[in-house]
Amino acid sequence: MFKQLAERDDKPKAPVTEVFRNEPRALIAGILVRICPDVLYSLFTVFVLTYMTTKLHMSRGEGLAAVMIGSAFQLFLMPAAGALSDRVNRRTLYLIGTIAAAVWPFVFFPLLSTKSFVAVAVGMVVALAIHALLYGPQAAFITEQFSPRLRYTGSSLAYTLAGVVGGAVAPLIFTALLASFGTWVALAVYVVFTAVLTAAGVALARGQQNAEPTEVLAETAP
Repeated sequence: MFKQLAERDDKPKAPVTEVFRNEPRALIAGILVRICPDVLYSLFTVFVLTYMTTKLHMSRGEGLAAVMIGSAFQLFLMPAAGALSDRVNRRTLYLIGTIAAAVWPFVFFPLLSTKSFVAVAVGMVVALAIHALLYGPQAAFITEQFSPRLRYTGSSLAYTLAGVVGGAVAPLIFTALLASFGTWVALAVYVVFTAVLTAAGVALARGQQNAEPTEVLAETAP
């Protein structure tokens, strides 16, 4: 498809401008669907270590070990989730992951409060499995929001802008919330807020069955 566009010399003259002007819905959807996964990852791989050591007085080594165990599972779960999303409705799968992301902090932090390494490790595995369910399909989900001629620029913009308002500031927000309220509930509510934003992005997004313009499919058909 991209080779055909290149042969036709169908290149946007000002791609960033065209994305903002012609495909704002795709851009907004692309930004929103990335926010919750980024915040979730920041919580369970970065801020949780601070919470464990300062609030629960557990060792940092236990936290790092739990994160490593969860990450080991992600090595297989991320590509599996991506492959699954090619075979089922990607929007539905992404929405299921988003709902799970909103619910799991309310289970995870009580598990954490037991100060049992096994409980913490199990909670971390589930948390990062939920993240994998979102992150595995994310690349395809975001890129298919944009028309082929604006896909590189559109997906790059969505990915970068979401990173700024999502994962980049999440540790600072978590720190401020914990300092202000002194309880993990505030952190969980913030995750719920980001999940609502991502669910709105899923509602705005188009599915893979509508990802390519009909005329492009017709031109590329054998």
